[in-house]
Amino acid sequence: MTGMSLAAPLAGLAARLVEVVGAVSGITSGRWSLRPWLVGRPAGPLPDVVAGASPAYDIAAAPCWVGRVEISVDVRESRIRSAEHPEVVALLDVTAARHRAWHRPWQLAPGTRVLVVHEGGRVAVAAAVHRDPGSVAWSAGPFLAGEGATPEAGSILLDAVGGLALGDGGRIVVLDDSVLLDPHVLRPLRHGYVVAPAYDGDPDAPVWLERSLPSPDAT
Repeated sequence: MTGMSLAAPLAGLAARLVEVVGAVSGITSGRWSLRPWLVGRPAGPLPDVVAGASPAYDIAAAPCWVGRVEISVDVRESRIRSAEHPEVVALLDVTAARHRAWHRPWQLAPGTRVLVVHEGGRVAVAAAVHRDPGSVAWSAGPFLAGEGATPEAGSILLDAVGGLALGDGGRIVVLDDSVLLDPHVLRPLRHGYVVAPAYDGDPDAPVWLERSLPSPDAT
C-alpha cells in the first residue's frame, strides 16, 4: 500500500470495522482494531506539541502516506444468566438502590435472559435481553451497573447485546432508557445508537435508543 493516500478510505474502513463481528452461543463478541503505519507525517503545519498524540496527525482530516495497516480483533467475553441467578439479583438490588427515582419498577420476569460482564472477579454490568417471536428487533433493558464498574465493562456489554442480536438474525436493537442512568459506564451513543423519538420539548415523553444492524450479506 506504499505510495497510496488512504486518508479517506481508512476513515471509512475504520467506521465499518468497528461493527460487532458476531456472537457464538450469545456470549462472545468482538471489535475490530485498525492501526495504520504512516510513511511520513500528514500534510499541514507541525503541531504545537510534538510528543504524543496530536490532532495534526488525524489521518481522517489530513492526507498522508500509509505503509501498512494492521487489523486485529479484540475478543470480549460475557455470559448469559437467568433473572434468578444470585449475581443478577444482587446487581439488580444495587442498581435499584442507586436509582430509586427511575420511572419503571426494577423487576425482571422469571426466566428472563440476562447478559452479564465480569470485572475483577465479580459481575460489573448486565442487561436483560429479549426478542419477540417472529420479530427482527431485539430489546435490551433494564441495564444494571455495579459500584465501580468501568466504561470498558459497559462497552463489552453493549457489544455483546449487539453481537447476540446479530448472531440471531436481528436487524435492530432497542435499548430502554435505563441505559442512560450511568453515563460514566454505559455510553451507547459511542456504539452507534441514537435517541428516539426526536425531542419535542416534553421532558416527560418516553425515550429509547435504537441501532440498525448490518445485514449478513452486507459488503
